[in-house]
Amino acid sequence: MGFAEDVLYSYVERSLRRMFPEREGWEIKRRPRDNEMVPDYFVQKKRFGRTHRVLVEVALVPTITEDHIEPLAAYAGKMEKLLLPIEALILVVPEGANLSAVPEYIDVLPLDVLRVEGGDVIWTKRRTVGVTES
Repeated sequence: MGFAEDVLYSYVERSLRRMFPEREGWEIKRRPRDNEMVPDYFVQKKRFGRTHRVLVEVALVPTITEDHIEPLAAYAGKMEKLLLPIEALILVVPEGANLSAVPEYIDVLPLDVLRVEGGDVIWTKRRTVGVTES
């Protein structure tokens, strides 16, 4: 993976950490770089003898298609067959992505540092509140 992709994934991990805080026992594991057969992230926590599992796929494209959804749903199906239930499926996308192909059972997490503009995914310029230029 290149530097730019590593930077993007640090923003993804920051967003996931907000949803799944370490202080609540959540573990966020990124998939190995050489394994395209599993989702990008596996999030879990164990509590009172029960394991809560969440699968996360990152699709940083302007339009989400079945090609982005099918691998995530298929992997969740495999986990269910192994009696390892999945509580949620999450798709990380840029803000403004076309989500018409995303089924209701998949949650969407918009990544606030990217947005779709004119059919392209671009970095979002962050604004600093309270700072004025002289």
